[in-house]
Amino acid sequence: MKPTHAAASQSRSLLQALRQPHPTLSRTLAALVGGYLFASAAGVLLTALSLTPHESPEHAMLGGGLLGLAMYAIAITWAFGTRSVRRAWTGLLIGSVLLGLPGLLLTMRGGAA
Repeated sequence: MKPTHAAASQSRSLLQALRQPHPTLSRTLAALVGGYLFASAAGVLLTALSLTPHESPEHAMLGGGLLGLAMYAIAITWAFGTRSVRRAWTGLLIGSVLLGLPGLLLTMRGGAA
């Protein structure tokens, strides 16, 4: 028994849907995963920048964590507000690298002070 044209077309569209993730699912993953990376990188950078000999490390970590929460909200808004899914992923990953590398280098050096 030969499949009908409609059944063949439906199976092709199902295969295409499986190959390309749904845009909403991809944006959600970008917001959750990419946003977490971005927020963590921003928090680490602020923590490393605010470490001084006169300030306690606990205050610096609290400030970095609070900034991380604010940046997470911004990242989620960015992921759903961009024109394309690729732009959402690219922006969050590039932002994470640009914030994370200086934060990592400052942390390894012992802070900005």
